[in-house]
Amino acid sequence: MIKWLEHPEYDAFLKRYVPGHTEIEITRAFMQKFGILLTPGRLGNRKTKLGLKSGTKGGQFPKGLVPWNKGKKMAEDVYARCKPTMFTKGTIPPNYRPEGSTRISRDGYFEIKIADPNKWQLMQRYVWEKSNNRKLSRNECIIFLDGNKLNFDPDNLQCVTRAELVRINQNHRLTDNAEVSKAGVCIEKLKERIRRFDNG
Repeated sequence: MIKWLEHPEYDAFLKRYVPGHTEIEITRAFMQKFGILLTPGRLGNRKTKLGLKSGTKGGQFPKGLVPWNKGKKMAEDVYARCKPTMFTKGTIPPNYRPEGSTRISRDGYFEIKIADPNKWQLMQRYVWEKSNNRKLSRNECIIFLDGNKLNFDPDNLQCVTRAELVRINQNHRLTDNAEVSKAGVCIEKLKERIRRFDNG
């Protein structure tokens, strides 16, 4: 454990060296000067205590700066310790999900994986696009006419614009009866078209 109060030279060094240097550079210089390895957490805490900022973005190298270890090989003993945890070519991560996998979002909607490495789509949008053979725009969304987020029957899915959805929600057009909801949606769609027509 570093006894900062007993060694004011540590803080003096950090105050002088931290500005303009990355965390890797600071850790390396501190090690060379005092023979002590600062962990990222310990360095971060001390910088906060002293009110110091590196002036680098997120501790990363600024654009154009050549890293100190560029072109250098990892020491054999270090490589031997790291090798068991390294990914080899073709290794599949344990949390990998193949295309077609499903999951539930934080909002309680089903999502389906449509492409690697990690592209997901709302299930209702996916089903609607497949059923209607066209891609939805970003301004379009799909609603469940019967209010059931698990009913992906194409007849239960209705495409509306975001402007229409606002009116549908404001006027409480959605119910647990698909036919009643569909009629309410048609009313709001018609009213929205009239508004657009009136506004030229």
